[in-house]
Formats: sequence, C-alpha cells, structure tokens
Amino acid sequence: MVLGASMAPARAGGLVAVPFRAVNLGSAPILCSATLAHWYSAELGRAAKGEAISATFWSDTATGAVYLLNQSGHPMPVAQLWCGVAGREAGRSLVTLERRAGVVQGPLLLVCKQGNAGLVCLAGKGG
Repeated sequence: MVLGASMAPARAGGLVAVPFRAVNLGSAPILCSATLAHWYSAELGRAAKGEAISATFWSDTATGAVYLLNQSGHPMPVAQLWCGVAGREAGRSLVTLERRAGVVQGPLLLVCKQGNAGLVCLAGKGG
C-alpha cells in the first residue's frame, strides 16, 4: 500500500492495513518498537537524522484490536507502541492507538525530534 494513496485500505484476513511511519527530525538516531502480547517485543526499525522507520500494523474493526504480523503471518496483539532515542531507556514517546470497537485505526504518521525530557513524536505527514 502506498502512503497517501486514495485507495480503499488493504485487507488481510478481515484486518485493515495501518501504515506506520516515523520521521526522525532530531540529531540523534531513533528506534521504534512494539510490545506484543505474551511479553514479546518487536523492533520496527532505527532511523538516523532525516531518515524514517516504516511498518504496517493491522486493525480489527470489530474489536478495535491492533496487530503486528509475525514472520509466519500470524497477528500478534500490540500492547504498546513507542519510539525513543536509540540507546536510551528514558524519554520514550508513547504512540496512542485508537482501539475502539467499530473503528479502524487510522494511519500512524509521526514526526519525531528530541525535546528536554526525551523524544517527542507528534502526528504529522510522516515525511
């Protein structure tokens, strides 16, 4: 699926594709990760200044759940999504997920930069 396309959302197994993109406008490298059910975590990627991290999540309209597919294509429920400065535990920016039954999670397009208390990621065009 091309970001910004005016096509209907891609669907797989009753789930709707949710594009994720975080553009690093700060000076330090960033990383984004998802904490999944059963205490697993998945690093989505790392980005140097001016680069972006991209991934695809999947939204279940009926339940509002948001998933990340594993290597076998099985949906893993996302418990938490965050981006932070690479190598630092403190100052992560949590990404809010819609998670409402009957509502498809919209695209997660973020612009991230360092602030006084850590990384700040805000909704944007996602570069």
